[in-house]
Amino acid sequence: MKKVWIDCRSWRDRESAHESLKKELGFPEYYGRNADALYDLLTEKDFGIVLYHAAQAKKNMGKEFDRIEKVMHDADALDRVWEGTPWGTRSARAEEEAREKCAALESVSDEADREKVLRGIFDRLGARPRVEHGFRCLDGRHIRAGDDLEIGWDVTMLDSAPILLGDRVKIGSGVLFISSDPTVDGGESTMISVGSGARVGSRCLILPGAVIPEDAVVAPGTVVKPE
Repeated sequence: MKKVWIDCRSWRDRESAHESLKKELGFPEYYGRNADALYDLLTEKDFGIVLYHAAQAKKNMGKEFDRIEKVMHDADALDRVWEGTPWGTRSARAEEEAREKCAALESVSDEADREKVLRGIFDRLGARPRVEHGFRCLDGRHIRAGDDLEIGWDVTMLDSAPILLGDRVKIGSGVLFISSDPTVDGGESTMISVGSGARVGSRCLILPGAVIPEDAVVAPGTVVKPE
């Protein structure tokens, strides 16, 4: 199954929603941008779609959002509609599983074996990852990374919301990603995005909603906030 996270905050109406779906799901140019075309293409592939920040889209679109959600459900392609895990809301089981997987990673030194363990932690992981020791995460299933990922020592990703890393992302030692915090937007979980080719210096703090552009260079010790 191909797991796809879709941020619905750009869904203002039917047209913008279908344009987002076309981009995120890799639909062809001839995609008809309607419910029938969506159903046909969803049933051709094995998708597990998570609609994120759906409440705002539903408020914007009303019954049009309900129609898209129903099509996804009928096509057996909808994993869930999810608003994130607010600060202070904990899943003991998910956290325990993440701790066990990260501990298993610590016990392995061979690069090929480490890659196998990593693929059991991340929701999606591209080719040729290199992650040093000391990596920790809150869940892991909300982290997606492209090809040639490099993560330094003692990096922590608190992924109560998705943390999306593009291709060729390099992260220095001691970086902390926090996708929800009680002082930011009332503790709402908000996706963090790091563009392809970006380099994040050691000891940076990446706050909820932060967007690091492609090929950006973030100096060591920087606090990265949403715009």
